[in-house]
Amino acid sequence: VEHHAVLETCKYLEKYENVDVTYLPVDKNGLVNPESVEKAIRQDTLLITIMYVNNEIGTIQPVKDIEKIAKQHKIAFHTDACQAGSLDLNVGDMLTLNASKIGGPKGAGLLMSKVRLIPLIHGGGQEHNKRSGTENVAAIVGFAKALEIAQSEKESGHVKELQKQLESGLVQLGAQINAKEADRIPITSATFDGIEAESLLLRLSEKGVYAATGSACATKTLEPSHVLLAIGMRPQKAHGTIRLSLSAQSTEADVNQALAVIKESLGNLRKIATVEA
Repeated sequence: VEHHAVLETCKYLEKYENVDVTYLPVDKNGLVNPESVEKAIRQDTLLITIMYVNNEIGTIQPVKDIEKIAKQHKIAFHTDACQAGSLDLNVGDMLTLNASKIGGPKGAGLLMSKVRLIPLIHGGGQEHNKRSGTENVAAIVGFAKALEIAQSEKESGHVKELQKQLESGLVQLGAQINAKEADRIPITSATFDGIEAESLLLRLSEKGVYAATGSACATKTLEPSHVLLAIGMRPQKAHGTIRLSLSAQSTEADVNQALAVIKESLGNLRKIATVEA
């Protein structure tokens, strides 16, 4: 269920660096079992990487428990925290974060590391010799401010209440909420039987409601989401799944409008399907 930024890096390491990578299964809520992490450890294990929050279904992983296991075995632990900007970020030996996911400028990334790393980009020794190249100061300052705001909003229950309202409305429209039993951030993955998600997204965008079929980084692919397949969903059902996310700027009016547009769009698509049948 990892983001392609991690999965593709692992594939590269397997193909070009002679590294063995162990991929762990998840349950129906997309959760990694810490016990399975411990069982997978080998004598030559160098790194454990588990994402903090899933970017498609919102599941919050038990990273603190996994971090304890890594420490007990003296193995470095990395977490992709790109969707966890409002959560406790004092996690892991290495943590990566993306500014654009918390309202900051696009193109700025963050690495917190307690591990000595060999730089991928060499040159003038910027970024404490981790990544050479002239720093984008404006993006860095914007990132820092966005993170400050995200961390100050983490105690607010406002968005969680809006998510409950959104999901209740989606269920009334016939949706299945994925990973609903897990502790999640305000990302909602909803599956509609008999509906092609791409067709639904086109109608939603025409009415000013912007959603996705999976990761925002993979919206142009027609392949079913690897995350949904990993939690046991059939490809046909995965193709009927949309992803909606809320922020601290979202309002009850936004949720009501989105539900009204989704209801209208579903009705139109089902009418078309009935006529074609």
